[in-house]
Amino acid sequence: MKKNSKATMSLSTKKKVEKKAKTDAKKKTTITKAKKKPNRSNARDSKVAPAKPLTTPLGKDSDLIDTLISDWGRERPDLDASAMAVVGRLLRVAVTLDARINEVLKPHGLLYSEFDALATLLRSGDPYELTPTELQEAVVLTSGAMTALLNRLTKKGLVARRRSKVDGRSLTARLTAKGVKLTNKLIALRFDEANDAISELTQKQRTDIARLLKTFGQRLGSTPEI
Repeated sequence: MKKNSKATMSLSTKKKVEKKAKTDAKKKTTITKAKKKPNRSNARDSKVAPAKPLTTPLGKDSDLIDTLISDWGRERPDLDASAMAVVGRLLRVAVTLDARINEVLKPHGLLYSEFDALATLLRSGDPYELTPTELQEAVVLTSGAMTALLNRLTKKGLVARRRSKVDGRSLTARLTAKGVKLTNKLIALRFDEANDAISELTQKQRTDIARLLKTFGQRLGSTPEI
């Protein structure tokens, strides 16, 4: 009985070994074929056309807006992008001018809207006092934004609030002595910066730009509140 049992086990083991050998041989054949098979994906990728340049090269006097208009003319010839020659440049100039004045105000810890409110109070004349509504119309802010702005200026000691003599329900905003002194200093810096910004323009160019911007602004209508 023991001999038969050993013979049976030996036969079973032999079959397992043979089966494993066949499986290994099959795997080896599959791997070899895979190595020899050409990569169609790579072949397709090698035929893909090179990517288009992001922008269209233009003349040495061209700027980003010229490139923008040229690019859209190529990609969407059905659209008229010519208005960007004016609008795009106005937006870029506005961003640049905003950055310049903020550099002037930064050492004094003021935002441009805060400086604008202080300057509006100063140019209103002695006693340098206005209602929030009057300030709101000049600085072009919403009622909530103006309240927050005046609260910040009050905490900095630049503005004082008191009950209006005309309407006791509202608080007027008035420059303090500290506010008058700082605003007089900043307005001089502001005008210097503005003159520096247009220093490369001739007087005629300045006059023409001012006239055209005035006309453009009037046709666009009132400025929306921020």
